[in-house]
Amino acid sequence: MNTTTATEIKIGDIWVSKWGYDQTNADFYRVQSVSAAMITLAKIASDTTWTPNMTGTAQPRMFGGAPIIAGASDGGLKTYRRKLQLRGPLKQGGDDRPAARLESYGVWAGPWDGKAVKVTGYA
Repeated sequence: MNTTTATEIKIGDIWVSKWGYDQTNADFYRVQSVSAAMITLAKIASDTTWTPNMTGTAQPRMFGGAPIIAGASDGGLKTYRRKLQLRGPLKQGGDDRPAARLESYGVWAGPWDGKAVKVTGYA
């Protein structure tokens, strides 16, 4: 279980969001700024390795140990400034890790554990 607290979040940490209906997608983010109440995340490019049965794993795209920020080179940088919250027992994750709600329809992001994230596709 990841027990990261809000005071342990650092600029440069990587967060992940898993979402989808007919398929499972994974998006990665870099912490740009953080305070006791707010967090700003920038979307990171990702790499997905697919298997023939439309499942796979996703990881943030890295270069020289640093994440590649999606859209940074062409002016399309996507950032989210959101309220920093805890995932309670009834919210996804089921623990008290810090989280940020990215979209009104229930897309949450939280600290990435450094492992490849399972994804699924839809034909």
